[in-house]
Amino acid sequence: MVMITPALPALSPDIVSLYYTKDALLENLPIVIFYGPSITANSTHNSSRIQAHVYSLAGFQSFARLTIAPTSPVYAAVHHLPTEKQGDEVCRGLAVGLLSYFAGIPKATKETLKDMVARRRPNGLAPTMFDEMHAGDLAARMVKIDDSKECIAYTMSALSSQIISWVDVDVVLPSGTIERVMSSREGDQAQSIGDDGLPLYQYGELTALINSLGSPTFLPSSKLKRAPSRPTAHSKNKSLTKDQKISLRREMCEMLDTEKRYVDKMYDVVHVMAKDFAASSQSADAVKIVGRLFPESLAHILTVSSAFHDEMEKVLEETEDDAIKDIEEASATECSGLATQSKRRDPTGTATFAKTLLQWFPKFTIPYQDYMRSSADLSEILAEAYQVEALISAKIQETGEQRLRSALIEPIQRLPRYNLLIENMAALLPASHPALASLLKAKDVVTDICALDTGGFNDSTRAVACLRSLVKDWPSACSPHGRLVTAADVLELEPPYMETHKGKACMMILFPEACIFLRKDTDSALSARGAIAEIERLAIRLNARADEVAKSLTFSCELPLSALHVSHSEDGRLMWLRCSASAPSDLPSRPNTVYTKVIALLSSYERKAARLSEEIARSRIEGRHAESLRDSDKWSLRTVDDPASGLGVLAAVFEDGGANGKRATQLTSNIKLVIGSSTSTKSILAANSHVDIAICVTLLENGMYRVDCRLVNGNASTDTTTAENFSELLLKNRK
Repeated sequence: MVMITPALPALSPDIVSLYYTKDALLENLPIVIFYGPSITANSTHNSSRIQAHVYSLAGFQSFARLTIAPTSPVYAAVHHLPTEKQGDEVCRGLAVGLLSYFAGIPKATKETLKDMVARRRPNGLAPTMFDEMHAGDLAARMVKIDDSKECIAYTMSALSSQIISWVDVDVVLPSGTIERVMSSREGDQAQSIGDDGLPLYQYGELTALINSLGSPTFLPSSKLKRAPSRPTAHSKNKSLTKDQKISLRREMCEMLDTEKRYVDKMYDVVHVMAKDFAASSQSADAVKIVGRLFPESLAHILTVSSAFHDEMEKVLEETEDDAIKDIEEASATECSGLATQSKRRDPTGTATFAKTLLQWFPKFTIPYQDYMRSSADLSEILAEAYQVEALISAKIQETGEQRLRSALIEPIQRLPRYNLLIENMAALLPASHPALASLLKAKDVVTDICALDTGGFNDSTRAVACLRSLVKDWPSACSPHGRLVTAADVLELEPPYMETHKGKACMMILFPEACIFLRKDTDSALSARGAIAEIERLAIRLNARADEVAKSLTFSCELPLSALHVSHSEDGRLMWLRCSASAPSDLPSRPNTVYTKVIALLSSYERKAARLSEEIARSRIEGRHAESLRDSDKWSLRTVDDPASGLGVLAAVFEDGGANGKRATQLTSNIKLVIGSSTSTKSILAANSHVDIAICVTLLENGMYRVDCRLVNGNASTDTTTAENFSELLLKNRK
């Protein structure tokens, strides 16, 4: 983790007193000082040694020990006190404390405050500020507040410590660096897949450096909505044993046999049961109900399943002789060269069978998903069928409602069974078997069908359309792109951000490009999890309408992730969201103003701010890089998760000027790392207003690298490191 706001020193009302005034040069905003005698180790009470803790628009600074002596440079402020107050010990201490405070304000902060004052003056010029005259004037007007206990509590709460647990980095490589790792199997031109199910890449002479950025990690896209499946178990042998070959053929035959029984059941439903119900329908309403009970998609499922069964049967028949011969010839020396050669010929037929599954399962998508949507209201349809006509009701009783339900639910139950059979086959295969990748891809296709995920519609459009029906006052201009990542119940706190105070109950909806806040009505019982379920319900039931209970949400504001800085408390309860874009809809318009939302996390995210921070960082990467780039072979995402430091880094690795296109390069991360380029850190900061940290890496001799790092505040460093220590150095520079 990175501590961006350290914890305040313990302020006791028995030791320090509170002094306050308004600064006329800074729009009459208050400036406060907690002032008292210095109490540090090995020190005694002495009026010339004080402690001062100053808070104003320029931030908080703490001075545990200041000496009030004419020889001190900050004593100059005392000379600008009124004559009658120069003998007052407290006034002298306040003046010294204020001038010390002014000296510690960063230059950039001073310039920003001066520009703010200048814009509000008729002549456009700022007065002289932050000098000894300014300090003396404020000290002379300071007023003591008798009861400081509440003010101390508010200050401690408002300025509690903040940390950063996750950051995202853009890692830019020279064009042509990234290459796919191809399979080493003879005659196989497929890309190699790692144990995590993700493609493998190599980076030439930079491979060791990139590998130090952690392991590849998955980021969803419309092409691949969830992480690729990995076998929960697989054979540790390098080749198939005799028993495994027998088991594989048995599993393939099991899928064929169960498919035959399934097709027979579907034939009975479509050609017997449906026709009997249709013959019993004598009214238009009855015909409509029967049509809803037995939609056309059932016939389409029967057609595609019958063809799928025939194709499986053909494959098993064509490979049967080779499989039997291979099993008969199997011996205890299967790991020899002959066994390896047999594996390449695929005598068991597993690879051919797996390719058949991968070829046919996508054809299931439309009919099965149409049927899943149609049958989502099966209980309601049956209830209506009992009421619509006596003959239909009698037919249901004659057939048996349980038997009817079982028959109509059969297609939905069939899909997960495919995955169970695939997992059984995958568990028998060695990790290098050519059929394994096809089986896992086929399993992912079935999983997508079950989740009602297709590439035929825009998930973002669907999610936003559902939200519009759930949320009051949703602006027409608010149409965030990308998938709905997550939702969280939060309590928006007002200064001084104390959890004991009442806040606004809200819901935070996270998209790849924006974070949307929705206010909850006072009597709202809808949770974030419930809202996600309602969105999924509306998405499945295309003609469904939002329930009235869901109308208890009102649009509040939209925060762009590209301008959002996230930090949180050490216990994970509170999160600070600082946005540098134009003010959101619920705030007054203040151009060039950084505003902050402080939220307390509730429900599933309670005390889990680090987890939500990671999801925001991932979403920021997803929204920043075009999907065409992320789906190409010139982009990957890596994770550096260092438990010792508590800081996680998500590194988007891609080539400069490659397949990224204009959309991918319009925005960049707050941290940009360029490798093997003549670009300097200064030019990176000058060309990208979003960049706060620029890092340039240059390859030296003997496997060494020079790392130049420059911050937006002007701080810079240069280090030399090896590939093995690069991630450690990167974490150090981030701190």
